[in-house]
Amino acid sequence: MTSPASTRARHRGTAALAAAALLTSLAVAAAAPAAVRPTACTPAATPPIQGSGLGDTAEGFLLDKGRFTRIARPGATETVPFGVNDRRQVVGGYARADGTGQGFKLDRGRFVKIDFPGAMATLPTAINDGGRIVGAYSTTMAKPPLRPPFRAFRLVDGRYSKIDVPGSVSTLPLGQNDRGQVVGLFDDADNRRHGFLLDKGRYTTIDIPGVVASGVSGINDRGQLVGVYLDGNGSPHGYLLDRGVCTSIEVPGASGTQTNAINDRGQIVGIWEGPGAKVHGFLLENGRFTTIDAPGAAPSTATTGINDRGQIVGVRDVAPATASVRDRAMLPAQNGPYVRMTSNW
Repeated sequence: MTSPASTRARHRGTAALAAAALLTSLAVAAAAPAAVRPTACTPAATPPIQGSGLGDTAEGFLLDKGRFTRIARPGATETVPFGVNDRRQVVGGYARADGTGQGFKLDRGRFVKIDFPGAMATLPTAINDGGRIVGAYSTTMAKPPLRPPFRAFRLVDGRYSKIDVPGSVSTLPLGQNDRGQVVGLFDDADNRRHGFLLDKGRYTTIDIPGVVASGVSGINDRGQLVGVYLDGNGSPHGYLLDRGVCTSIEVPGASGTQTNAINDRGQIVGIWEGPGAKVHGFLLENGRFTTIDAPGAAPSTATTGINDRGQIVGVRDVAPATASVRDRAMLPAQNGPYVRMTSNW
């Protein structure tokens, strides 16, 4: 087990999840967000962990009933999926040969570019069953890794709108459900990080009591939230927030755990760090963890999204890897918390 001090140093150095940048607030017709204070996050019972029997590579994948399907845009040097809906539409980002980044939607084998008007780079992070897309964009940087300020957008029926949290200096949407509720992270004027929920035009701040920083990464139609928080030692922990009750999610033996998405069946996917700073994906279902390592000989795998059919998207390292999935699937943000991102974004 890695010591808290070395874990903290490694998280800061390699950057595990903290959404690198969070976005600058734009003109949004909404009041300042209300605040929600859920119960303190209580430790969960330690469930058993099962190996997936799979092997590990940085390109995207879709996992369906034990079968991996490669997701790689032709001509791209890297393709990273972030979200998938029940229609098997996938959103994410890819890197071009010149190093610039581009958002995409993958629908029935066809890659469609996602570009916020006037942005230098756009990264969609989630898509619901109605085809609504949320994500982030930058007007100052075209080449990954992107840095603040980022801005938030929603794409509905071909029309873009800005959805930054009022009063924030950065906003990053990370998940949404079929009811149109959006969750993510934002940085306030004092550079403190918070989670948020956007519902029918109203923003609610979500802070986990007693932690250094926290954020929300996924929401299902039942209103259950998953996310990540940093403890006093700077170590990341996943959590489930259900009707105001917060429960920690910890992969047994992990030096850090991050939850990325939850579907309507309550299945949760995320990542955990094991020995040698190797990162693995996981599925949590009915109280049992299953490790997900994509086939191949490379070091790490990250699972980033899941739909109601149980189909999972993620990214795997290529071998030899010059940057691990840990760097691709997580970015250090100023003073934390961890959120799914990629080093190329």
